[in-house]
Amino acid sequence: MSFSLLDLFRGKTLTIPPLDGPLQPNNHLEQAPAWLTFSEPDNLTRHGTGVVFSSQNSLWQLPEHAHGKPLLLWTFSEPIISIAARPGGGLVLGLNDNSLWLFTDGQALPLPHIPAQVRCPTALLFLDRQHLIVCSGSASLAASEWQRDLLLHHRQGAIWLLDLSGETQARCLARQLGFPQGVVRGSRPDTLLVAESWRHRLLEVPLSGGAYRVVLDSLPAYPSRLSPAADGQGFWLACFAPRNRLVEFVMRETAYRHAMLNEIPAEFWIAPAFSSGKSFLEPLQCGGVKTMGVHKSWSPSRSWGLAVRLDNHAQPLTSYHSRADGQRHGVHSVLDTGKAIWVASRGGNIIVNLHPGVAHD
Repeated sequence: MSFSLLDLFRGKTLTIPPLDGPLQPNNHLEQAPAWLTFSEPDNLTRHGTGVVFSSQNSLWQLPEHAHGKPLLLWTFSEPIISIAARPGGGLVLGLNDNSLWLFTDGQALPLPHIPAQVRCPTALLFLDRQHLIVCSGSASLAASEWQRDLLLHHRQGAIWLLDLSGETQARCLARQLGFPQGVVRGSRPDTLLVAESWRHRLLEVPLSGGAYRVVLDSLPAYPSRLSPAADGQGFWLACFAPRNRLVEFVMRETAYRHAMLNEIPAEFWIAPAFSSGKSFLEPLQCGGVKTMGVHKSWSPSRSWGLAVRLDNHAQPLTSYHSRADGQRHGVHSVLDTGKAIWVASRGGNIIVNLHPGVAHD
């Protein structure tokens, strides 16, 4: 949240950074060719010569042709929250029950001896075959309770480095973060680039565990997954929902927030969402301006779709939007394979390719 010096004299204002410059609104994401319609796709990850993704409890392989049939690889007892490809083969998956699983050769086995403090695995990254970075979103809530974590003003997130070579050891690189949900190797040696959702910013975290540095602040949306650009020049950032003044106002009203959490079903909370417009009980509908039956794209919304290309300094270069009148909201994962740029829309139940007409990589 941003403030000006005048706030000292007129009271704190609700100021949200505008969508301008490289973040200028457009319909590029809404117009991108559909590849696969599927329920709540997430966690797009390179695996061998193909691409895998998650959908709730199941791990799937993306089809080689548009509108083809995906291949089911494994079904877990809990929703899949995060995935990382292991150098040399295999995947590690973080589940909603805080467990970590190794999937290799068509089999899934739990990783043993994970320290109890390493929980809520919102994002994973292998530095090499034995060293795994785990973003812990919360110390007290499951990853699926992310809206509650936001509304309770939690800052319990952490970045952990696990050594899997023997008896699993954990070292904390950063603490008291606001639900970190994305991690990638930084452009500077021995650093990580981390997306901190609740503070709307990107951090550079040294692998030595020293003080982190803010490299991109005051984003107009909630950032989530990060991935490297295939050409080695920059990164891709997924943003799953826009910031809006109503949510920012409610975040200041402690008594109201706690009453809402205790008395209102979660799907109707005044909070960001992966999708909206499915029920007349949802908030923010009065802001959804319609003229001649057309939903205006600039209307305030609980949900939005946004994929951002960043340069090597984590500054925005260009962006792809699905606005208030679109359907491809809740963008939680972007994967650049060089021949295709895959975008998973959890709210729109679809995977699209930002490179039209390009075959599967």
